[in-house]
Amino acid sequence: MHIVTASDKNYIPGVLVLIASAARHNPAARFTVLAVDWGNADLDRLAILATRLNTVIQAIPLTSETFVSLDTGRKHHTTAMYARLLIPDLLPDQDRVLYMDSDMVVTGPLDRAWTVNLHGYHAAAVRCPHPYPKTLRTLGLARENYVNSGFLVMNLQSWRAEDIAATCLSALAETPEKFPSQDEAAINYFCVGRILYLPCVYNIYATDFIHENQLCQPQDIRVLHFMMGKKPWVRESAFSPVWYHEAARIAPITRLASGPPAQTFRHWLRRANQHRKIWQARFSIGGPRKRYLRQHVPFMTWVAEITAGSQASGTPRTPSKS
Repeated sequence: MHIVTASDKNYIPGVLVLIASAARHNPAARFTVLAVDWGNADLDRLAILATRLNTVIQAIPLTSETFVSLDTGRKHHTTAMYARLLIPDLLPDQDRVLYMDSDMVVTGPLDRAWTVNLHGYHAAAVRCPHPYPKTLRTLGLARENYVNSGFLVMNLQSWRAEDIAATCLSALAETPEKFPSQDEAAINYFCVGRILYLPCVYNIYATDFIHENQLCQPQDIRVLHFMMGKKPWVRESAFSPVWYHEAARIAPITRLASGPPAQTFRHWLRRANQHRKIWQARFSIGGPRKRYLRQHVPFMTWVAEITAGSQASGTPRTPSKS
């Protein structure tokens, strides 16, 4: 299993935790990091992590100037998101890779996704549960056909044969208004009909428990995706304890924080209100409040079970040759 991720300096904590969590649950994995504008000290942290985990982590340094002609759109986007489109050229000897966004954390084995049959497909991915209507209208795509590009099993042979990456980059530079969700929109547009849909458990949005209740059972989750501004190293969210559980295991060598940063009053109030609803539901009799409790408790229990055994130590393992 070959996992590739990409980030600029702002997402380095995410890269470190993604690799540590993926390695723990998938001992046969090796990693490549597309490091946009990383410094030498940052690259050293990757090398130390590779030694501690006894795995292979290859870093490919890039600069943001590579993507100077491309728009980042929303404020939580950076030019590093376009790096995934360079993978077919940067890894010419690879036929398949698993690309993962650096704001993900792995909670279980990924082998079933990694080994899917990609014959006739450019990639395998998870449907986006709520794509932007404007994006769908602009691209002329059906809601059920649109995927989130944060988790992609990429058929690199197919990408090279049909020059998918170059087509996406050219379109993004020449007609950015056609792709309001940037590279994700381009991938969806030019790969339409050639995407294999994976179960949602490989790309669960780590927003609120009530949202995930509509998608799967917590024990089936394999990847949590901290979308938008809900980055665990920036602020607390419902699933952030899972991320910090993994961060604690490698904290001595990565110097990651052991908990979320101080919260604003607004964020604290939101969390306090959620806890108020839960406690009210516990003592209510029937009705919507009981349903609210039933939706939250399984996920709260799952998070508590995962984080109960937090320990500040990595798990050495045998490096993969796959």
